[in-house]
Amino acid sequence: MIILGFANLLTRTTKPRYDEDMVDRFNNRFAAYVLIAAGITIFGNNMGGNPVQCWEKPNWHSSWSEYASDYCFIEGTYFAPLNGTLPAADGYKDLKKLSFYQWTPFILTLLGVMFTLPRSLWSFINWSSSLNMTTILTEGSKTKKTGLPSREFIKFSTCHVKDVLKRRRFSDKNNLVKRLWSKMFGTYYLTAWYILVKIFNILCVFIALVVITTLVADDSNSFLGFATIRALSHGEDWRKTGIFPRLTVCRFQIREQGVLDQTNMVSKVTQCVLLTNMYIEKIYIVVWHGLIMLLCVNILNLARFIYLLIAQNRKSFLINMMMPALNYIFPKLDNDLKWPVKLRHYDHIVENKLKHLQNEKRHENPNASEIAQREYLEALQKRDESKQAALEKRLKKRENFRYHLNHDIHKFVEYLGADGYLTIRLLYANAGNFIAGAMVAKLFWKYVKQPQQKS
Repeated sequence: MIILGFANLLTRTTKPRYDEDMVDRFNNRFAAYVLIAAGITIFGNNMGGNPVQCWEKPNWHSSWSEYASDYCFIEGTYFAPLNGTLPAADGYKDLKKLSFYQWTPFILTLLGVMFTLPRSLWSFINWSSSLNMTTILTEGSKTKKTGLPSREFIKFSTCHVKDVLKRRRFSDKNNLVKRLWSKMFGTYYLTAWYILVKIFNILCVFIALVVITTLVADDSNSFLGFATIRALSHGEDWRKTGIFPRLTVCRFQIREQGVLDQTNMVSKVTQCVLLTNMYIEKIYIVVWHGLIMLLCVNILNLARFIYLLIAQNRKSFLINMMMPALNYIFPKLDNDLKWPVKLRHYDHIVENKLKHLQNEKRHENPNASEIAQREYLEALQKRDESKQAALEKRLKKRENFRYHLNHDIHKFVEYLGADGYLTIRLLYANAGNFIAGAMVAKLFWKYVKQPQQKS
């Protein structure tokens, strides 16, 4: 039950989210799953296999051998060079004691859980924000399957973002405190926390590297494990380095009955084979290289995100997003969903006029037939004029959109703020260029139609 409960908790914590980018998922899903899987694998080997096998003396019973293996696994063993002599009874404290292998499964599992904490923090920040970013990104990602954003999604997302941006800006421009609060926390609240979450991801990788090197590899003299990996990669013998040794020495005491029913504590020394170290070493090498790559990717991702926050970069990004979506916001008449309805309306009028004309000709009423023919031609002309007017209106809107895109984009970037840009950037990362472009283009068109917001 405990394992199932832990698995359910992990599933809920690391379920697919759309308010993050791919690098964030590498941290809170891939790294977490790998570390937890490694911990469970080693735990299963320790509990179900023979992690430690000790050499039994000729006069030992079989139960003594099992006792020695279990005791040495629990209490730990000592690494002593094979070409050296064993110390006296009080000299074992000077030897390197190995007890990390008992804790390795728990250490790796806790490190895996640690990688999910920034994700949990980010979820709480999104929940506490007035901008419902999670819903926008989730619904936008669902429309990715169809390839086209739904009208309902575009309407909801643009209206919500517009309303939030409006409420976040204080109207009292003469109050310095309110202006600073609005500038620092109004449009940068989510962005600042998102940067902190990425920094926490980097910190988690640093902690994991230090922990697995210090506790798992038992090498506290190596900075982030570089010296340890170098020794393992160059094939340096564990007999010299003492890193993940295979043969160790175990010392324990047993009670032996002496004369007159007295018991004496007798020290026993045996040599043990740490089979579990072979698995832990391979897992350590794989995990270490994965964490180093993840560390580099996290640093580059954070630097890139901060670089993209520059106003000029935001401007270029938004322009490149909106131009491909122009045909969606102002589609051609043949692709407009509203135009066929209007066209059917005019066709119905023309069809009725044509039937009226045919009926008058059938009854051979010249005057009425002439009037019906004139009405029929007027209906045809009205339909053509309506189509031409709609076409000219559509072209004018497209030209106005391009004009404002060239002249008001810098004001729109300032109006959108860092949080609005972050929402569009994450929508682009999860739903694609076209869906994010359609949303921001619609939001931009709403912005330019209300000049009072541009001041």
